[in-house]
Amino acid sequence: MRWGRGIGGVLALLALGVLFFLLGLESADQFASVLGAFIGLIGLSLAVVQWRATRGAQGLDAAARDLAESVYAQWSAGAVVRSLSRPAPLPVRWASTKRPVQAPPMAVLGWRGTGVRSDSTRPSSARPS
Repeated sequence: MRWGRGIGGVLALLALGVLFFLLGLESADQFASVLGAFIGLIGLSLAVVQWRATRGAQGLDAAARDLAESVYAQWSAGAVVRSLSRPAPLPVRWASTKRPVQAPPMAVLGWRGTGVRSDSTRPSSARPS
């Protein structure tokens, strides 16, 4: 099959050469210009048809996938720069106040944090029977 196409191409070029020889140089030049323009238009139309065929839903899906990958990579890099995946603990200062805006220390810290034992703050399983 490949040999047939190759031989056909060679025969077409040979026939074109004979035609140019018979027409004369000036007419052959004009004919070649017109033929080249038609071949260029055919190539352009084939390219436009192929471009329109690939521009459809597959093109949009590929564009959406590329955008999603780009955004994910950008946000992942930003999260690494900002240490969002392993944040450092925030330093917190605690201070007592005499105002009635907080719970009693035993309710917050339990009996171990205050040094005071209270059966009401310990779980029932830890209470002596």
